Amino acid sequence: MPFPKPPYSITQYAVGFSIVLALILLAISTWTFSALNRVDQQITATNQQAAKTELTEAIAEVRRKAERNAREIANWDETRQQLANPVYYVYWRTARIRESGLISNTIEAVELYGANKKAISAPLAISRMPAVIPGQPLPSALIKNDAGNILFYYFFPIYADEAQQILLGYGGLRMNFMTELTRLHGFRNIDLHSVRLSIPSHQYLDTSQTFSAIHYKPLKNSASDALREIILAVMLRFSLVLIATVSLAYWLIIWRVARPLQSMSRYIDELHSGRQFASQIVLPGKWGVAELEKVRISLTDYHSRLIDAQMNLENKNQEFWDQAHRDTLTGIYNRRAFDKDWDLLFAPGMIKRARSVAFILFDCDHFKPINDTYGHQVGDLVLRGIAESLNMALRSGDKLYRLGGDEFATLLYDAELTQARLIAERCQDLLTRRDFTQHGVMEPVHISIGIAYSSDGDVNTLGKLHKQADIAMYSAKRPGRNKIAVYSQELSTAGMTTLVANKETSAVFQAIAAPHLLEIHYQPVVNLATHKVDYHEALVRIRHGEKLIYPFEIFPVVEARRLEVEFDMVVIGRVEEALAGKLLPHSGGVSINLSGPSIINPDIHARLLQLAPHIAYYKLVLEITETALITQIEQATINLNQLRQAGFHIALDDFGSGYSSLGYLSSMPVDTVKFDISMIRQLIGQDRQSKVVKDMVRMIQDAGYQLVAEGVETELIMEKVSEAGFTHAQGYWYGRPAVLSPIRGNPLMST
Repeated sequence: MPFPKPPYSITQYAVGFSIVLALILLAISTWTFSALNRVDQQITATNQQAAKTELTEAIAEVRRKAERNAREIANWDETRQQLANPVYYVYWRTARIRESGLISNTIEAVELYGANKKAISAPLAISRMPAVIPGQPLPSALIKNDAGNILFYYFFPIYADEAQQILLGYGGLRMNFMTELTRLHGFRNIDLHSVRLSIPSHQYLDTSQTFSAIHYKPLKNSASDALREIILAVMLRFSLVLIATVSLAYWLIIWRVARPLQSMSRYIDELHSGRQFASQIVLPGKWGVAELEKVRISLTDYHSRLIDAQMNLENKNQEFWDQAHRDTLTGIYNRRAFDKDWDLLFAPGMIKRARSVAFILFDCDHFKPINDTYGHQVGDLVLRGIAESLNMALRSGDKLYRLGGDEFATLLYDAELTQARLIAERCQDLLTRRDFTQHGVMEPVHISIGIAYSSDGDVNTLGKLHKQADIAMYSAKRPGRNKIAVYSQELSTAGMTTLVANKETSAVFQAIAAPHLLEIHYQPVVNLATHKVDYHEALVRIRHGEKLIYPFEIFPVVEARRLEVEFDMVVIGRVEEALAGKLLPHSGGVSINLSGPSIINPDIHARLLQLAPHIAYYKLVLEITETALITQIEQATINLNQLRQAGFHIALDDFGSGYSSLGYLSSMPVDTVKFDISMIRQLIGQDRQSKVVKDMVRMIQDAGYQLVAEGVETELIMEKVSEAGFTHAQGYWYGRPAVLSPIRGNPLMST
């Protein structure tokens, strides 16, 4: 069963009707033009023959004129004199021959040649005639110059006698061919502007061969043109009437009915296809169909409301994008935006374009104590100030991301390592000059910056940039280091990888969450006067599976992750368990290491005071790491004085390894000074360093402090320590760190 044909549109019917009328008009026009062409061909052939005859006569007339001028020049006595003795030839050629009246003004140049056909003198540039007569003497020739002008040359012999037996030389004339044709002959059949010579420039053409190379267009016959115009005008009027009739009908159908319906149909189709914006509906404004106008108004109103809704949706989408990719506190890009750009970095096109990439990681030093001390509102203002300073220091087009907390990052594309370091230094400089005292923050706000760099565009190298920048940033945080560090292989071999390694980081967090994983190993501190154990120092280890993680792996992670307070709280709890379990002998005691942030933390302070009841049975010592940065020295002094009044002893640990030893001694309540192992090893020699250490020991001892020597590992060091005047010693010579026996209360050797 055949399928029914689809209905035809109004436009199709209108187009079909127009095509039929156009075919009829085309048939009539074809027959008329065919008849005109036949008549035109006959007239054209007649014009061609008349033009050829006219041009032949004109060329002959130019040649006759040249012959007359040549005879007069050849018979002139002065011409023969110049060939015999050309003393003033240049004057004769340029002026004398013109004054004689022998040649017309249309002769552009005259030249005399010897019997050898060479010009008798120079410069020829003045006459612009050939230096040598080419080939056999030519009676006349045409040539086309570089400018496209057609020149006529005429060469003739000059004899010394009337019998023309004695040849003196030759003469040559040059005139503008087209100028002569125009002047000598009135053309009725040739369009002189169309005359062209189809030979290469500077190639001579004998006038007898002119018609083989000269091209021209004959003038049209005015009578035939007039007849043709009359016939075409009649055809044009007939066609215009027919076209006007068809156009009117077509306009009425298309513009008043079909086009509005098509516009509505297209609008509806676009809405069905799900396009965001549909086309505008086009309807005639005047003399339109009333029903269509009503439909147009309804659809236009619906279209406007749809556009408003879509624009609102676009604005909402942009707001959602900003909310999803912008940090609400600082206004810079957030971690989600960073993750997307980081993934984009590994796209094939981006890797090929950005061969050099620098990853810079920023982290605020001691932000947590500032936030805890001054409150979260001030902490937010500090973060905004840091973000503004860093953003100002970056290049135009660089993005600054807040990865979380007080950690920021940026990716520098197509930047050299030196340029990345300059940008990092500019970040430090702008932040240093920013005034945070307006927010009530009295301590300086510093950032540590880690830089990792890739210059080869390798995927594996780019994938390590984040971890390498992390390692470099944590290296920059270490005391005594520059606050800007560039990743190098030495940082990996120096143990800095533990800052970001999964095992150590996970172990620290697990120990904080599950304190039983934290093991306390105790090392004795011996009184050198009695040679008895005065107390034990509590040293931390973390049990991770079958292995132990030691302090040199633990504390870099704790400091980098700013977990000092949480970690010290767990250590205090574990020591309290040992005190409550009577694992330490009553005659002894225990020392606990505290970080700088813990000293000023009110929760740690309150937790330590809870240990006060044990002071009746044990000596409790609080060791402050001398290399730790205490940002609020006044609050630290107040807290330590209260702890001393409660019965605690205060020891300054690692004396000599940092940068403010004497400053701490003069400003903080300290009972005991523990010399770092690096200072103790100086005692072995007899140089100035040894003398300085001994003098320092004597000075501090005279000030009333107890002195503890760390790292006493051999008998020689033990003797040197005793001679120097230390009151206590600690090291492998007296005992290694060990767990406590729950049965006998004695320390056992740790594994």
